[in-house]
Amino acid sequence: MDNKKQGFFILVILSGALVFYLAVRFLSFNDEARLRQIIYAATLAVEQENILKGASFISESYEDKSKNKKQDIVKIAEGIFKKFDDIKIDIRLKTVGLEKRESQVVVLYKCYFKELKRDKNFSDQGKLKVHFIKENAGWRIKSFEYSGFQEIMLWQGTA
Repeated sequence: MDNKKQGFFILVILSGALVFYLAVRFLSFNDEARLRQIIYAATLAVEQENILKGASFISESYEDKSKNKKQDIVKIAEGIFKKFDDIKIDIRLKTVGLEKRESQVVVLYKCYFKELKRDKNFSDQGKLKVHFIKENAGWRIKSFEYSGFQEIMLWQGTA
């Protein structure tokens, strides 16, 4: 085999290996990875106080145990962002329960924030059970359950 044919043969093999690698890499980005990505992106949206980005992760059919809808959650977040600043959140994903069209992710968190009026620092820690539903646009938050300091729940009434 001459050098030109050998070079072409090696190029074909390397190209095939690259295509195979990229296909495997693309297919391995599964639903669990997507859910983890959403949790981290939503956390970043809260830290940046970005209502629009945060709301984009919530399903239009959102409803929690308190009968809050998506627009209620957005109003609560707006109220919190008006009252507090310098929000930082440390999270750890505890479990991901995955089914075909629905999923639940348990998130352990610790949140640090500062009250604007009194320049006072606060922290909260607890657990969120985030329920997801798979829609046409991808995975969206269907509801979540909060267990942490009860002070956070009082903000909902004042927001």
